[in-house]
Order: sequence, then C-alpha cells, then structure tokens
Amino acid sequence: MGIQQDRLRPQRPRRKRRAQALPFPHQNLQFVAIPWNLGEGRHKEFYVVLLVMSVILFQLIPPGITSLLLPVPFNRAEILVASELDFASNALDCVSWLNLISNNSIGRACGWKIYKNMTYTNCLGRNQLSDVLAAGRSSVLSLGRENNESLTFTQLGTRGGLRIIGPLRGILPIGPDGAPAFDTVQPTSVLANPNYMGAILAYNYTLHLQGLSTNISCHYDEESAVRRYEVSQNNKFVAQSNGTCAEGMDFLKEKGKITSVTPNSWSTLAFWACRASSAAHTLPSYNLYLRGYNSYVEPIGNITCAVNPILPAIYPVTYHSQTKLFTTKETAARASNAHADLVENMLLELGEVVRESQTFNSNLVAEIVTILGVKLFNLPFRGKHDTFLRLYEMMLSGMLDYQAAYSRLLYSTVEGPPQACMRQVDGEVIYTIFGWWADSNHIGYLMPLTILNIATAVLILVSFKKTRPTSMFPLDIVDLTSQIYFLEGDYNPDEENFVKIRHGAVEESAQRNSESFAKASITNPQILSQIYGDGDFN
Repeated sequence: MGIQQDRLRPQRPRRKRRAQALPFPHQNLQFVAIPWNLGEGRHKEFYVVLLVMSVILFQLIPPGITSLLLPVPFNRAEILVASELDFASNALDCVSWLNLISNNSIGRACGWKIYKNMTYTNCLGRNQLSDVLAAGRSSVLSLGRENNESLTFTQLGTRGGLRIIGPLRGILPIGPDGAPAFDTVQPTSVLANPNYMGAILAYNYTLHLQGLSTNISCHYDEESAVRRYEVSQNNKFVAQSNGTCAEGMDFLKEKGKITSVTPNSWSTLAFWACRASSAAHTLPSYNLYLRGYNSYVEPIGNITCAVNPILPAIYPVTYHSQTKLFTTKETAARASNAHADLVENMLLELGEVVRESQTFNSNLVAEIVTILGVKLFNLPFRGKHDTFLRLYEMMLSGMLDYQAAYSRLLYSTVEGPPQACMRQVDGEVIYTIFGWWADSNHIGYLMPLTILNIATAVLILVSFKKTRPTSMFPLDIVDLTSQIYFLEGDYNPDEENFVKIRHGAVEESAQRNSESFAKASITNPQILSQIYGDGDFN
C-alpha cells in the first residue's frame, strides 16, 4: 500500500509545513490555518502593533467626536469704535464752541431737563450732592489695600445707576451698559446685535475714554485766604465766608461768586479757591483753601492744597457683565492743553458742594475724611496728622472727578458740536458664547478617526488581494491527489513540478483506475486517520 501511495504522490523536496485548516474543532490549534499568512513569523509583530493601535485609537474616537458635536463655551474678541467730546482739542472752532457752552448753558439756571429719554439737571454739583460725596469717598477708599466696595452713581445718565470700583477719573462711561443717551459704539459691533447678545454668556468690553488727571498736594498752613463773618448781629444762625486772592487771581468773583452763606454751626468747614501764580506751568494752576472753625480748628485748622494743571487724559475703562461693574486704570497718556473754563467751572461747583455739605451740626466732607481716617487707617481722632492730608487730597480729587464726568454729560447734551471737538474712541470686547467653533486643536481630535479609517481601507485592500482566485487554494474535491497533498502540507500550486505530477497522475489514472481508486478511497483507514487523527479505523 505504501508503494501505491508513493506513485500517487511523487517524491520532491520537502518544504516548510503550512498550517492546516482542519474542519473539526477537536484538532490542535497549531494546525489551524490563519488567513492571509498571519501565522508566518515575519508579520506577527506588525499585526500585534496594529491591534494595539486600533484599541487605543478606539478609546480616543468618542471624546474627539463629542468635542466636535457638543456645543461648548468659548471666547471671541472684537474691535469696538465709538466717539466722544474732546476737551483737549485746540482747534479754534472747537474752543469757541466750548467757551460758548460754558458761558451760556452750564450752571446758569438749575432745573430738570430731558435728553433722549434721559432726565438730568443742567446745573453742576448741586443736585448731585450725594454722588459727588460718594465719588470722593470712593477715591479715599482706593488707598486701601483691598478695596472691594462699589459705589452707585445715580445721576450719570444710567437707569438704575452706574456702579464703579475705585476712582471715577472724570470719565463718562458709554457703551451698552454706560449712559444710553451717549452710546456711540458703532451699530456693527456684536454689542449692538440683539441676536448675539441673547447667546452671549458673559462679556467684558474696554473703551479708552477721555477723563481728567488731577494732581493735588495739601499741607497744613499758618494762614488762610478764607475769611468768615456773621451776616448781622441779630442773626446768629447764619454765617458767610469768602476768600482773598492776589490781584487778578480771584476767578470765583469773576464768575459771580462773592460769598458763601452757611449755617452757623459749631463745626464749620469753609472753602475758597484762587488761581496760583506759577512760572513752572504754562497752563493755569490753582490753590484750594480749607479752613475749620470751632470744633474743626484742632483736627483741620488751615489746609492749603496746590492743584497742578488739570489735564485731559485717556483711561482704559472696562465693564464686567458678570459683576455689572466699571473699573478704571491709571494711565500716563496726558494731553498738553486743557479747556480752562471747564476746569474753573468745576472748582466753582466744588465750593458749592462744600457749602451744601454744611449742616447745623457738622460738615459732610470733613466727617467722611475723619471717619475713614479713624476706621480705615487707624488715625487718631484728635489733633492733626499728615495722613489726613493725603485723605483730603484723594477726597477733593474724587469730587473733581465727578464734576468732570458730569460736565461731559452736560456738554454732550448740546447738539451739533464741530467735528474738531470729537475724538475717536477705540476699544475691544471679549465675550463668551455657547456654540461650535474650530481651531487647530480639533485636528488632533480627528486624527485617531482618520488613522483608523486609513488603516481600515488598507486592510480591505489587502483582503481583496489575498482573496483573489489566484491566491486561493484550488481544492478539487474529486481530485484525490490534491487532497492528499493538502493534508500532507506539500501543496503549492505555483510549483511547476506539482503541475506535472498532477497531469501525470491524471494520465496514469486510466491505466490504474481500479487499483488507485481503491487505495486512495476515503474509506481507506490511513486516510481517515490523517483526517480524523489517530484511531483504529479497521
């Protein structure tokens, strides 16, 4: 029988046995054929790495797709452009227009007015007493290390009041959350689009607005320009005061201010202002005089404050939508000239605020400084102290800041300013919006999915190639010769020798048909043993 099988399977050089695809599960796994030659050692590492990479990439795909499909909050920035009056302009038509308003429209008759649905008073400092004092108090509080107290100014043209932390610095906030009557931000901005504003979660916008820079330095003095006297011998409840300035320096009398009448209080604070003759400044500077009477003699006495030229300056003003607060920052950008009538009107109304702050018991300006000094800075409540001078400097500076801001409001209500009186306001808005957007980071999110898709496409192409008819084993179930070679692991359809052997076997089959068929029959115990494994098939 062995000789007859050798005839059916001619001898040829032995080659490495391939894995066999045996059809029964009880056969050993090492003999099971792995498709596409994966069982051969030369490709094992590649397929292991490919499997590990696929597992890792599958873990990265869900968060990557989620990051693209789900809306997220993100920040956007946009340039803002607006306009406002320019008090630093030296154009002749602008200076003439400002002087005309100062002499005819500001402070002549105090009454309520309406401008673009905004109610206001056309006098400076009198009806805004609480706001002016609050501005001075806020300026004093800014000296503290942690100043988190915000103040609300109800008279600066905003419905519900304008909230600010720190000094006002003479600016009039504009924009959608500033004074609405003076909102000149271009309508093309996102802040003017209600569709965008409905989707915005939070925003901060900064505008570089023009304010006034004040530099006040105070000291205790032996003498004072302020004089106080009774109105008449029969009236002990009222007192009046004025000041004595050098010739040509009394601008208050030039503006019609002759004297101040106040209650004859046990604690009285009097005020006067004069121009200062200084060769160091080409612009006018001023001296402010504070004098305490009766119980104010010991803690206040005579205080003289030198006011260097008050110049327009540009301050970055930021509105924070989440806290609904305005904040300002210090700046070094100051103009070289100023509108003199504006400054002197501010000082005139500053004296009116000090006068109206006087009651029969005390003066509100002096009490604010004293209380903050004792409570906030631990100063003695009796006697003079140099730190109180610093507090008076900040108090007067804050009050002038408010006067400058309200003066801008009054000037802005006058229609038809010359183009030379307008300046462009630059700014920026940064807002957080909820939605979708794309940047370079999303390339990384899509990379795992892209690599996996490319790898899948490559494997599909490889599978097409490996499963072509020329690559498949052409097993002929009626050809027992090919079955035997397949079971022995010697089948190689590309070998020329096998083709010859196959054709030779076919030619000889006609001669040895009965004998060959009987010996190679599937009922032969030896063949059954090769198919089903070891066993007794006799």
